[in-house]
Amino acid sequence: PGSLVDVRPVRDHVVGALRAHATQVQAVTPIDGDPRLVGAFALSNRLLQPLLPNEGYEVVGGDPGAVEWPEPVRRRRTGSDGAPSTRR
Repeated sequence: PGSLVDVRPVRDHVVGALRAHATQVQAVTPIDGDPRLVGAFALSNRLLQPLLPNEGYEVVGGDPGAVEWPEPVRRRRTGSDGAPSTRR
């Protein structure tokens, strides 16, 4: 099982980080009002891609419970199929 991290509370930081890489990221914009995405970006290939509200992570070694996420980032566990899990 992995973790889904809700990036909505730190969206502006994510957008700022993408903008800091202007040689690789040609465009980035925040988007409000759509629960399926928090923004959009395009790399040097100029294909617009969604900036999703969750990022997925998998701990390869060690205890996944020992990972400390910075505030206000929230973590949700996922099952082996990648779907959110209600297990704690």
